[in-house]
Amino acid sequence: MSKQNNSPQLSPDDLNLNKPDRFQQFMFLMADRVYRQRQRYIAGGLAVVAVGIGVWYWQEQQRLQRETEANLFYASQQAAVKAGQVLSPAEQAALLRDLEACQSPRTCPHGRPTMIHLSVDLLERQFGRKGVI
Repeated sequence: MSKQNNSPQLSPDDLNLNKPDRFQQFMFLMADRVYRQRQRYIAGGLAVVAVGIGVWYWQEQQRLQRETEANLFYASQQAAVKAGQVLSPAEQAALLRDLEACQSPRTCPHGRPTMIHLSVDLLERQFGRKGVI
């Protein structure tokens, strides 16, 4: 069975709007169309709002991540051992233990190396002599 549509199927071209009853029919037709399509408009509006919220959330997460990284970088700079700073043997040992526990102990936050491998061969070449080890 097909669904019966009881709303008037009139277009603005079919109406003579100079007569009061025709104008009322036309206004009823427009109001009926808006009423029947309100769900489509509401769903579209909700989709736009949902996308807007998603974009805002993503931007906020990116901003928070940048702030967190900047704060961590600043904290690492404040806690860093500066050039020429004298450390006691206990502080030196603690520093090496902490360095070994890092996720990437071979570089500083700037990417510069924190340690290098010096082989006996390299040392002998640098000093120009063979030693007994």
